Amino acid sequence: MFPFTRPLMVVVAAALASLAGGALRADVLTLANGDKLKGKLVSNADGLLTFKSDILGVISVPAAKATVTVDPPPRAAAPAAAVAPTATVAATTPAASTTTSEAKPHKKRKIRLTPFPALLDPRSAASDPGKVTKADDTGWFNSIGFGLISQSGRTTGLNIDLSAENDLRTPLTDTRFLNRYTYGKTEGIQSADSLSSNLRFRRALTRRLFFQSNTRYTRDAITLTQCDAEQGFGFGMNLKSTKAFMLSAGSDAAVRYRSYYPLDANTPAAPRDLSCVLNVFQDMTLKFNQRFMITQNFNAMVAPTNDSDYKVNFNAGITSKLTDTFNITARAELEYDRTLLPDLRYNQRITTSLGYVF
Repeated sequence: MFPFTRPLMVVVAAALASLAGGALRADVLTLANGDKLKGKLVSNADGLLTFKSDILGVISVPAAKATVTVDPPPRAAAPAAAVAPTATVAATTPAASTTTSEAKPHKKRKIRLTPFPALLDPRSAASDPGKVTKADDTGWFNSIGFGLISQSGRTTGLNIDLSAENDLRTPLTDTRFLNRYTYGKTEGIQSADSLSSNLRFRRALTRRLFFQSNTRYTRDAITLTQCDAEQGFGFGMNLKSTKAFMLSAGSDAAVRYRSYYPLDANTPAAPRDLSCVLNVFQDMTLKFNQRFMITQNFNAMVAPTNDSDYKVNFNAGITSKLTDTFNITARAELEYDRTLLPDLRYNQRITTSLGYVF
């Protein structure tokens, strides 16, 4: 064997071990809700964290909303310790080994981000985690709406519309809980009495595709609906997502349960119904400026086993921001439910409400 073969083999083995250690390195991004992403920390400047995820690509995350665990770079092997078969090299080995022993091992360090001035996109960071938006796009968003119409004189009427919305947004998820109560009476005849709740959860799977879970409950005394409950799961896609305009659409499959009130004391209630339905949904947000915004939602439901069992709902509204905490909204709603009695199938409502955001 040649005299230089053994030192050469030692050097090659050390280089391969160093490369293998570098391939296994991965920084870990831990979000506020506990989700973890592996990848590479690109930069942390001006309160903006740029992280290259193995799954989502390059993303931007709000400050104070996440922590990053950075893997330390692999330590370079001491060259003198690797090549020491001759007496000349052995003389320098003690100094090299002394330096190596004095070096302390590197520990993983956590980088905590400070609040940033501007970051993520409008409405829902869960819709597109790869885009850069405003700082207030993550966290809790709560609002209360109140609409009241009281009329007297030629006719006497009272209409009340109450709503409450709670929205929790993270860079990957959007959870919205919406409750609404409407009541109306004209000339002593009750014209509206309904209570509805909706819990919608969305989680981003890719830059455009998201998963959705939708839970809905409705009680309406006018349509004799005692309980209309539905649980659905499906997928949607962000067709457009900019600072001023967002458009998404998708579909889900759901299980629906319905029970009814009796028409009167002498008429039995309609039988209960448990069925599977399909839903197609679409929602849009258009921002003109910091004060004016248009929102629009559409939902169509159909039972695959019954051609006469379908429902269509469309609503659109314009919101004007009065102050940082108060706004006024005018909304139009159209609904057609084929499963109800002929004189109860179509409903149209136009409401104006004052909102408080906190």
